[in-house]
Amino acid sequence: MTRARDIVPKIRELATKILELDSDLAEPHLDLAYASFLNYDWAAADTEFKNGLALSPGDAVAHRWYAVYLSNVGRLGEALTESETSQRLDPVSPYMLDGLARNLYLMRRYDDAIEQFEKTLALESRHGYAHLGLGMTYIQKHRYPEAIAELQVASQQVHNSPSPAAGLAAAYAAAGNPQKAREILQQFLEQSGRGDFPPKPIADVYLALGDKDHAFEWLGKAVDAQDMNLYLKVDPIYDPLRSDPRFERILRRANLTGL
Repeated sequence: MTRARDIVPKIRELATKILELDSDLAEPHLDLAYASFLNYDWAAADTEFKNGLALSPGDAVAHRWYAVYLSNVGRLGEALTESETSQRLDPVSPYMLDGLARNLYLMRRYDDAIEQFEKTLALESRHGYAHLGLGMTYIQKHRYPEAIAELQVASQQVHNSPSPAAGLAAAYAAAGNPQKAREILQQFLEQSGRGDFPPKPIADVYLALGDKDHAFEWLGKAVDAQDMNLYLKVDPIYDPLRSDPRFERILRRANLTGL
């Protein structure tokens, strides 16, 4: 598994060299934004996203990534605006629609999120991440059979991430079948023991099973690994942890306090 700390210096070096040759290019600014995002340097990422978008305001993917950044730092209203912009710039892209749906999920606008995930799947039925997002949204709506069905599909279609399986474990646990969730957790732990495995899915399954101590342990590992898809400030799955003082410490470790 490639770690952020390994690739960030290379991205910075190449982007800086390109800007020395041509300071009017948007792409190196966006690369620097991505590198800062990976490094949890939120202020620098914001600056570089703005620099890049000022030079290339019609770049739908850049607006999509800025929305991801804004969501991670808790600026959901601005993130929604960026998601809507990306979708308007590329209206037939399932990737942009999925981003908009994800934003609505994080805002707890679950019915609107379901509508957008369904529109995404109408464009591309095998969009695994849309099935994942729809399944996670169904969990929040307590529609567990539908959640399990969607997350099973996502698990079959997304082969480069354990997130669908973690979501499926959460659905099983919420539906009153913790044994199936524990089976998935055991698979994760075995994979982790054999080598690199992202800590976040393990944390999420522990949380779904109500084991907060282990959830915090593995969330800490996810922060140390500089996982860029934690959404700690906004993801509803972490609501059961927010009143615990340990969660504030996790936010601090990710440089997410005071934003």
